[in-house]
Amino acid sequence: MRLLAFCTLLLLELSNGQPVGVEYQYRYSGQVENSVSPNHDQLAVIAIHADITLQIPEEGVAIYKLSNVEVGNFHGNTTCDHHVNSSYIGYEPLHADTLSHPFTIHYNQSQILHLDTPEEPEWVTNIRRAVVSMFNIPMLRGQQTFTPNFYMVEETMAGFCGTWNTMIKLPEYQASVEKQQQEAIIEEDVQSEAATSGSYTAKTAGRKQSHSKTRGRGTKTSKTAGGRLTQAAPQIKPDYWILNRDVEFEKCHGGFFSKNNIGKNTDAIVKQNSGGRYTLRGDVGAWRIEQATVEGSIIISNGDTDNEYISSFTIQTVQLVAVRLIQTELAATYPPHRHYSLKYKPQNQPYSNLGEANGLSLEEAVTGVPMTQQYLIDSQAFVIENIEAIITSVYRGLANNVPVSDYFAACVDRLAYFSKPELDTLYTKLPRGNPEEINLTEAVMSLMVVSTGTDAGVEFVLEKMSQGGFPQHAQNWVFNQLYHSLKNPNLLPRLIELALSLPWEGTSEAQPRKTVALLSTTKLANKLCFSSERRHTTYSGNCDTEHTCQPEYIISTIIPTLTETIQNTEYPEWKRLVSLQALCNLGTPSIIPVIKNIALGLNQPTRFMRLVSVSCLQYGEEMYLPWTARYPVTSDILMPLLMNVGELPEIRSVAFLSMTTWIPTQQWWNNMALSTWHEPSVQVANIISSVMTSLATSSLPLSDLASNAILLAKPATVSPTRSTGVFLHELLHNCKTGDFSRIAWLSATKEIFPPIVVFQLITSGFFGVTDYTDAVIYQQGFLKNIVKELRSYKTSGSSDEVLLVMDMFQELKEDLGMGPTEPVIEQQVWYRFNFRFLLQSVMAMLDREREGHAIINYICDQDSTIVLPTDIGLPLVVKFTRDTVNQLYTPLLPLGSPVDGQTRLNAQILLRAHWSSTLHFNMRTLVPWNHGSAVESGLMTTDTFSLEFVISMAKTLTGAEITVKPYTHDTINVIELCNVPYTSIGPLYLDTLRTDHHPIWQLHINEEGEVLPSATGISLHYSWRADIPLSYSSIKNWVQTITRPAYKNYQFTVTLAPQLSFTKEVLIHFLMSKVRQSQRIVETESEDFGQVSQSASDYDYMSQVSQSSSSDFEEFGQEFGQEAGFGSEGQGGQGSTQFAFARLQEQVLVDDGGRVITFGASVEFVGETPGNKYETVLTWSGRPDKVVTRILLGFTSYPPVNELQDPSATCFDLTIHRPQFPPRRLEVVASELHKTYNLQVQRGSSCNSDPPVMRVQIDMEASQHSLDHVVHQLHEKDCNSGIDQRLRPLSVYISPVYDHINLHATWTREFPDTLLNCTQHVDDHLRAWLDPIITYDHTVTNPGYNVIINATKNVDLDDWTVRSQLPQAVSLVEHLHIPSFISHLTTVPAPLTKTFFLNYINDRTQSMCVISDSKVRTYDGKVYDFHPSECWTTISIDYATKHEETDVWPTELSIQVRFTDQWEVRLMYPWTGSIVEFNRAHVKVNEEELTEPQPDRVQYYMDGGSMFVFATGTVVVEVGDQVSLWMSEIHYNSVRGLCGNFDNEADNDLIGPKGCLYTDPELFASAWTTSGRGCNRFNLNREKQKVTAYQESCLHQFYHPTGVTQPNVTENCFDWEFKDITQGELQCRSLVQIPTCKPGCTPTLIRDAMVEYDCPSVAQGDHQEIQCATIAYHTIFPAKCIHAH
Repeated sequence: MRLLAFCTLLLLELSNGQPVGVEYQYRYSGQVENSVSPNHDQLAVIAIHADITLQIPEEGVAIYKLSNVEVGNFHGNTTCDHHVNSSYIGYEPLHADTLSHPFTIHYNQSQILHLDTPEEPEWVTNIRRAVVSMFNIPMLRGQQTFTPNFYMVEETMAGFCGTWNTMIKLPEYQASVEKQQQEAIIEEDVQSEAATSGSYTAKTAGRKQSHSKTRGRGTKTSKTAGGRLTQAAPQIKPDYWILNRDVEFEKCHGGFFSKNNIGKNTDAIVKQNSGGRYTLRGDVGAWRIEQATVEGSIIISNGDTDNEYISSFTIQTVQLVAVRLIQTELAATYPPHRHYSLKYKPQNQPYSNLGEANGLSLEEAVTGVPMTQQYLIDSQAFVIENIEAIITSVYRGLANNVPVSDYFAACVDRLAYFSKPELDTLYTKLPRGNPEEINLTEAVMSLMVVSTGTDAGVEFVLEKMSQGGFPQHAQNWVFNQLYHSLKNPNLLPRLIELALSLPWEGTSEAQPRKTVALLSTTKLANKLCFSSERRHTTYSGNCDTEHTCQPEYIISTIIPTLTETIQNTEYPEWKRLVSLQALCNLGTPSIIPVIKNIALGLNQPTRFMRLVSVSCLQYGEEMYLPWTARYPVTSDILMPLLMNVGELPEIRSVAFLSMTTWIPTQQWWNNMALSTWHEPSVQVANIISSVMTSLATSSLPLSDLASNAILLAKPATVSPTRSTGVFLHELLHNCKTGDFSRIAWLSATKEIFPPIVVFQLITSGFFGVTDYTDAVIYQQGFLKNIVKELRSYKTSGSSDEVLLVMDMFQELKEDLGMGPTEPVIEQQVWYRFNFRFLLQSVMAMLDREREGHAIINYICDQDSTIVLPTDIGLPLVVKFTRDTVNQLYTPLLPLGSPVDGQTRLNAQILLRAHWSSTLHFNMRTLVPWNHGSAVESGLMTTDTFSLEFVISMAKTLTGAEITVKPYTHDTINVIELCNVPYTSIGPLYLDTLRTDHHPIWQLHINEEGEVLPSATGISLHYSWRADIPLSYSSIKNWVQTITRPAYKNYQFTVTLAPQLSFTKEVLIHFLMSKVRQSQRIVETESEDFGQVSQSASDYDYMSQVSQSSSSDFEEFGQEFGQEAGFGSEGQGGQGSTQFAFARLQEQVLVDDGGRVITFGASVEFVGETPGNKYETVLTWSGRPDKVVTRILLGFTSYPPVNELQDPSATCFDLTIHRPQFPPRRLEVVASELHKTYNLQVQRGSSCNSDPPVMRVQIDMEASQHSLDHVVHQLHEKDCNSGIDQRLRPLSVYISPVYDHINLHATWTREFPDTLLNCTQHVDDHLRAWLDPIITYDHTVTNPGYNVIINATKNVDLDDWTVRSQLPQAVSLVEHLHIPSFISHLTTVPAPLTKTFFLNYINDRTQSMCVISDSKVRTYDGKVYDFHPSECWTTISIDYATKHEETDVWPTELSIQVRFTDQWEVRLMYPWTGSIVEFNRAHVKVNEEELTEPQPDRVQYYMDGGSMFVFATGTVVVEVGDQVSLWMSEIHYNSVRGLCGNFDNEADNDLIGPKGCLYTDPELFASAWTTSGRGCNRFNLNREKQKVTAYQESCLHQFYHPTGVTQPNVTENCFDWEFKDITQGELQCRSLVQIPTCKPGCTPTLIRDAMVEYDCPSVAQGDHQEIQCATIAYHTIFPAKCIHAH
């Protein structure tokens, strides 16, 4: 029996993996090293040493004890191996007795079951977990069967992870070497072969230690080893094995990993590795670890290359030093606290997005180390001191060189530790000054506190705001910041309640505050509650209801409130639109019923609201609907809208755009492409073709689908309309960048918003306007409206004329019966651009500043955090923050005295502006022992711009004058750019301004010098200290640091030192002049055909002198030159002829007369002694036919008066000869398209005093083959557009038709070296760019100072061959491809301005209306019968509704025709106060016949018996045998009349003055006819009676909402719910809402898909915690529901 018992016990020991009754002694070392790549020599290191005693008292039980625990750190440079040897680390005892208590683990062959520890801080348990994890290998747990390579899923500090294991037995020789090395270290080994059966001699101290062979089994109380242990330790085989184990972190789950505001693809940012190498001795049944090294790394990368990252490296080692029999079992003198997991656990579970837990800071929540009361007291004083410094910097300038963003960031870090009562106390201690300073102080504190995102901070701000605290203008930024900083979803209800309770009306800030609050709050609700990606961006493994969002409240509260506002027609439309967009921001399918009714047109919503609602029905991961809403949205809403040809084209177009976001099938794309051939709406067909073309030529997710279908689509004939264009550009932008900006709704509707609201929305980044401006800027409407706005600052007619014509225009509308109309969407959307909104808002801001208010704004727009465990058991916190501060203080100073008595306006302001940005990217290993510390490495980027000047502005009779001078004589750092990698070991809680940082300096380059030439007399000094040269690449590198830190060292400073400057102020003059010489009627003034700006006068919105039609240049030169100080005496004593404007204008005036425009600017440096003066003059002139243009650009430098030197001038004189455009010719001849540029460069004392030092001639020619190719391409494009063939020459004129270019340049020895160096620099860059395709022949030499370049285009292949004869070589470039936008601006016959306008602002093919004696062909191509009379018939009139009747818009016009014995036209243009009447021979303006064109009002010419009249800059009328009217696209969809409504839709052209739809052309024409001299009133009244009778019962809508005409699509059969399921012990809830059929509805289509669920689980143990895993399950739900009948 005893033998049987012994054998049984032996088998148990063999299965245990480690023999029972044995005690192992190990030395343990663990350390964490933080560094920044690519320099790992400087490290911040924390380390821990301990002795480990491991006892195996019985099967499945192991007792550990750590003793002699020491901790230490190292901060400095290391040797070349980049790691710190333990000998460099200074150690001290660890002040934590609990870590020395023994603890027990229980395990079986497959896993560790639990740990029994004392009740202790969690960080102590995490250290124990890290130690146990090193010993947690399958061999020691008793698993016996292994292959050389095997894969296992094991529990680690990071959760359950896959591990790859490789186990190799060492060969005999290597095993013997390993044995010898280990025996030299191991002091005692009862398992070795040398151990005898009776006694064993250990090496310790050279003495023999006898151990008894027998041990009695002790009791639990004695803890003395008893008979359960073997009499002698079993020997262990001398076989040695190497085990390599690597953790596969990509497949870890269930562990602690917390993140906030991190992108979905965290794996691309965080790269985690852990690998161990174990030396094992033994064989199956008996193993032990003799030595082990486990190395791990956490790399956070956001650099451009693989070697740019910050990293934390951990290394743990254990070394066996003794093996003994258990003499005394380690006793646990404490009630055990059981832990069922080896994974890391923080002291307190942070919120799902790293907010405070139970009022604790992140550091305390993770480590359990509380901050001291003294630290809070010091932090309070620190915050108050910094707020005072910020306020001081606003009113009195920066006291030191610390960026204000650093002040803010440091205060935010400390305020994050404050509780609500402590914030209340701090608020009472704020410095109090005058009311202005009090408001600014409270605004600063509100921005700081809300940026913390803590519960206490948000509750404090919400309470103050609800009580009316904090300035109202600061509350806009508070709501904006909450989107970035709010961390606790449970605060959403309070935020929503506050946003809904805010009034719309009140002070000037009330409207934008309400708007910003609604939009930012709903977007935040989507981010925290509804976004399907919220678990990927914000997650901490906790889905306890106390720490997660409760969407039911939002659905039941905010949706009904917003819906009520949307449906209340008594509200202004802009308020309803804000509420609608706020509803869309939620991104929950619960909004679909409301959005559906609006999109389908139920209850008569406005067109704006329908457009916005349809755009809301998009799929996306942020702010858009989830994928589960695919079928209810696409099949029930979008497709019915898209396929209904009776629906508004704009609605159908946006429905198509929204459909593309749902990633439809290839068959859908093919069907859409084919539909363009029979689509009745040109707009819809164009948007489909445009989207497919844009996607097919891009590398976007939808590109493959679109490219496969593009060949089936009809080419687009015109550009997309502007209302759909903004949505199109936003769609393409989002596809390209992966962003989810939502700005099209504002761009398409901003005209109806109050200016202050639009200004606040544009300057706020909460919904992406400031971040994604390129989604709007690259479209025709943007540039078009700039031109409109510039034109709106000046009218050509007198005020009396404008008012008179305006009254006549209104009288005509009354005669026609034109009543109030719905705002025209295109006109309303696009007429007034941001300039007017910005102007009004800035004026309001200045008014407020006159009351003494300053502007300061702080935003922490990036605050991303990751918390994850290291192998050693310490938490690692990674943070990326970006803090930006804008300060502006512009008080009005006392006015100065008038300047020479000629000052009209004089103002003097102090401009104190400061912008600073701090980017901080760091990782901190939090160390909880010995009162806490942190090991840190990271990057700090700080950019600062500061200005402090006094600016005096005066408008004189001859121009404008600005004086700039420093406000003080103190030195100011104008620019400071700094990027520093660093390491640090500091306190756990941050100290002041991070003074513990040790920069990793590698500043090998130290450059400094003056920014400005010494001649300016201004001391502007720069200093560049860096490890990269100061060059273009370093500047580009800085630009990148605007969004992320760089892994380079640099410090760039630009310092202004007024006390060292001879110049005390800078005087700047601006002048502009136009001179026109009397001239005959021009024969060929067709250039401005269809152009937005008819002539240069349209741009004359700057200060200028009075106009004169004479050519008295001497008188003009005296007025313009001497009074303004340009070229006057007293500047060098050179006389008034020096650079006099009059002489320049006379010099450039072309022979055939025309107009000369001159713009000049001078800069004079004024000091105690005379300084230098510099002038720049740009003069250009041209004949009215634009065939010849002359441009002169001059730069002149004048020495001081007391220096006897001549002025120095460099002048560029360019003459351009263009081909004449033949407007009536149907064909273009290639020989007529010759174009020549002649450039002369002069250098001397003036522009006409010396011969040229350089001549350049460029000849551009077009071959007949190139011309035929262009015409063929235009024909293919326009074959289906119905465009009149007479527009073909214009299209050729602005097409890249030139295929041969010859350049011949010669220069002299006097050519300036600076210009020569510049040309050589450009040549170097061109050579580098052309290097792959350029060849040289250096055997050929050419005459010096001579360059000849010949370029020929292969029209069929669209590439160029360029041969260059250089002084020292001949080069040849083949197959050169020039970007299309360059070709369209350089190789075209038309002038650059016209080409730019027609290609990028207006549509290149203007629409034309033709009226003959029997037919009318509208702009959109509809043809109907027409019989003219002697009565006036309106063919086009602007009908857009204005905000105020007194407004005069530059697009308002009316055009009437009548036929007596010839055609007569009357054009009424209130903008210039002009009524233009003309026939084929005469032109009258306001009843006065013209003998020559008036460029400010009318230009005209006669050709072939027709009169061409250009009267508004946007309309051309030809009168001959018929009347032809060309209208610029700027009038799109804003006109009515016989010519139609100009919306690209021919079917709806017959709309009368009162909106009636006509089918009888004769009745339609009568509706637009009014009386006039010679008109038969009797017949007219009879026809008008018929019109009146028809108008009483006519149809007014050509298009009808889909919901009205198709009532079957209005039913709503879907409900939405977060689905709850049970999976085993898990109670799970879906992350997205799932559709269900309403009662009374039945499903007709079922879908089975994988849906992600939150699955909370309750961990075992005395202290339960709710943990969360995101798991995907198959889910069945209805995709289509219909009413059961």
